[in-house]
Amino acid sequence: ALQKAPGKTEGEGTRSRSRRSWIWNQFFVIEEYSGPEPVLIGRLHTDMDRGDGRTKYLLRGEGAGSVFVIDEKTGNIHVTKPLDREEKDEYRLIATATDRQTDRALEPSSTFIIRVQDINDNPPLFEEESYSATVPEMANIGTETDALVHH
Repeated sequence: ALQKAPGKTEGEGTRSRSRRSWIWNQFFVIEEYSGPEPVLIGRLHTDMDRGDGRTKYLLRGEGAGSVFVIDEKTGNIHVTKPLDREEKDEYRLIATATDRQTDRALEPSSTFIIRVQDINDNPPLFEEESYSATVPEMANIGTETDALVHH
């Protein structure tokens, strides 16, 4: 009979406790936006936030507090001024969620990226109606193949 290693359940418990519960994706901002109001580009949220107003969201890193501002209650991030992709195409920021009453972090701080998208980025154009390619079975990843164009 197989025996469970002692302490296994403790380890599992510890692992699930340190599970990340931050919710977000990489954020995108269109360059050269300009308008009277700051633009909402995304929202940070942790499932540790009980919605009782105790969670405080903080942002630091490139452009935090000047280019990007966060609503510490909701986690909403706004961009406050036009960005130039040629000048800087991504910003690395660090997010922290703390308990407003104890000032203790609810989550480990986490880095995320805000990418600046070119206002003139065009979707790829496919001139032909369909393309087909054959890849040999069991080919290694990265194997190049000749694509055939069907008119």
